[in-house]
Amino acid sequence: MRTLCSGPAVPILLLLLVGTVPTRAQTSCLHFPELLPTKLREMRLKFEEIKDYFQSKDDDLSIQLLSSDLLQEFKGSLGCQAVSEMIAFYMDEVLPSAARSSAPHQHSVGDLGNLLLSLRAMMRRCHRFFTCEERSRSMKHIKETFTKVGPRSGAEICQLQCTGTESTRPWGSSTFSSTTSKNI
Repeated sequence: MRTLCSGPAVPILLLLLVGTVPTRAQTSCLHFPELLPTKLREMRLKFEEIKDYFQSKDDDLSIQLLSSDLLQEFKGSLGCQAVSEMIAFYMDEVLPSAARSSAPHQHSVGDLGNLLLSLRAMMRRCHRFFTCEERSRSMKHIKETFTKVGPRSGAEICQLQCTGTESTRPWGSSTFSSTTSKNI
């Protein structure tokens, strides 16, 4: 008489059990819906510290980087991809430009960068909760407009409030752990 404890049944049973036990990352992802508003609130508070300075530098307030129809992408099925691309855009373009243009605000800009890195790490860890396959029209438009208006536009980007290797980001903060800013 054969039992379940002998032969190939044991490894198969163990594989099934291992597949059903939630990992630490999966468990922390269960709290993602509660953590996200807190992260966004922290970013908003950090942005408030630098907003007035950067908005006061804008000469042409008629430039709109994100129209209401493009904003729908952030709310719709492309939301995850749009946020992913927005984080990469802030890390690569906006925050370095902001740090270069205002030494007194480098600490706040660095903190904002760290918050974005933390959000991106959380989104990567919890990738099963999102669909991030498609490219967004919003980010294409924002990047094109940013390029057209030139280097002074870092302040305009900061108004949005939208939300390789080891290196230090140009916006400071020695605690900053840098990773590539590719899409999530």
